[in-house]
Amino acid sequence: MQETLTATQIAARIGVSERTALRWIAEGKLPATQLRHGHYLVNSDDITALAPLAYNQVIESRLTELERQIQTLQTRVGELENRPGKAAPVRILRPAPAPYNTGTASTEKGLPSARSFAESHGVTRWRMEGQIKAGAFSTTGVIVNSAGRVVQSLNQEQQAAVIAYWDSIGLEYTRCADCPHSEAKTV
Repeated sequence: MQETLTATQIAARIGVSERTALRWIAEGKLPATQLRHGHYLVNSDDITALAPLAYNQVIESRLTELERQIQTLQTRVGELENRPGKAAPVRILRPAPAPYNTGTASTEKGLPSARSFAESHGVTRWRMEGQIKAGAFSTTGVIVNSAGRVVQSLNQEQQAAVIAYWDSIGLEYTRCADCPHSEAKTV
């Protein structure tokens, strides 16, 4: 018994679109029996003869697309090569450090807070707080300032220890000429 297939089944078996299978039927390349409602049935033996044609058509369309992409890339490369000057390397610039300001974060002794010290050197307060919690270095004391905030201050020796620690772990920070800071500067 001979197997019969619909246009959708033919397309799936050969690897072409259903539209292509219907076009082949309309062109007479693929003999078919038309059913009611416009559907077609094709004998599976008739498909075997069209398989090489379908394969060649798929390869040819892929080859045409690849040639088009190569042409586009060659055009773009040519444009880039003929562009005057070369693009400068991309550098990620850090924002300039904020001026050293302890403001309400200064302690009663006039020492900078750990937070303001970190921020004045381009280090986030979270990193500094994490390093203090991990015991990387110590702070002078915890003081509640006039704004009701808890402030951890750093004396000159502790500031030098913080800088030495940052150097030892390879942390990028902004060096300043005022280190170690002896007194808080209020801006």
